[in-house]
Amino acid sequence: MNAETIAPPSQIIAGDCWRETADGRIELLAARCTACGTHHLPHVPVCASCSKEEFATAALGPRGTLYAYTIVRMPPPGYAGEYAVGYVDFPEGVRVFGQIRIVPEVPLASGIPVGLEIATLFKRPDATPVIGYRFVPTAGGSPR
Repeated sequence: MNAETIAPPSQIIAGDCWRETADGRIELLAARCTACGTHHLPHVPVCASCSKEEFATAALGPRGTLYAYTIVRMPPPGYAGEYAVGYVDFPEGVRVFGQIRIVPEVPLASGIPVGLEIATLFKRPDATPVIGYRFVPTAGGSPR
């Protein structure tokens, strides 16, 4: 399944950077340099490691590690309430920024494992939901 089967493209954020697999997992899609193997997300036109310009799409591992975060306590219009944003490190050497679901049973802390899920990140002024990936603490459990 791809982003377009979840919602119209106009309602999806960064739809070229993630997908839902047949078994329901969410994968982030990096650009892997075909010359040196360095992963980039977001995608770049030139590899920062070797200056080559050819890339292949590569799915990142299903779990990352929370590097740093902050909680947004006064959300802008369209957001349902308090939420977190932060950076997540993936084993492939990529650090990705995104929204983080607050899970009361799993306190946020640098170093905890996180998985991915599809979620409504916010709503436009006309109440249209905007869909994207977000990180979710897994507390050692398996991510989606």
